[in-house]
Amino acid sequence: MPSWPRTVCLTFAAVLLLPVVFAPAMAEEPPRLLAPVTLKGTPTAISFFDSASFSDGSVAVAYADDTSTLSSLRAVVFNREGAPLQAPFALDSSGGSITSLAVASASDDTAAVVWVGGGRIGFATLSPAGLGVVVFVPSPGLPPSECKVAADSMWFALACSMIDVSSSSAVKETYLYMIDQQGVLVLGPSLVSPADDVASWGAAVP
Repeated sequence: MPSWPRTVCLTFAAVLLLPVVFAPAMAEEPPRLLAPVTLKGTPTAISFFDSASFSDGSVAVAYADDTSTLSSLRAVVFNREGAPLQAPFALDSSGGSITSLAVASASDDTAAVVWVGGGRIGFATLSPAGLGVVVFVPSPGLPPSECKVAADSMWFALACSMIDVSSSSAVKETYLYMIDQQGVLVLGPSLVSPADDVASWGAAVP
């Protein structure tokens, strides 16, 4: 999603992808459009939002309200009918504002929520069973500005833009991380592409 805040209503139409059964006798079922879903007990507007679907049609959602503060960051899973499976989980109680939020799901129905704010990179796992780990990823000594995340069967790959202010003009550098589902850093930070914005990073995991 864009790195700048944008306000949207918390009542949204959720499109849930039903699992595809590869069998000769069954055709692929098209995406299912549900009725609008309201996140009850939350503000009426948000500044950051992202989601990822699971194989059973449920959806992991992360959002922050229109203050864009880290303390407003929440994550929750909705089932395929659009009902929340739990109350929203708070992810970060520190001060500061969010500059980036991304969600990706793995094939085993574990999602990663990655956010940037207060000079830190946050990482959390989420599944239909609830909130998993919440950790903070070390930076290479540069302030992070944005992260994207993708998943394979074992790890989550993060590509994060850092701002190098050591020269006369600020330069963006992209660093790669690999993190397992227990929140353990497996690889990184590894410099990938100096002066390359993370927005150009693809969804494929190396």
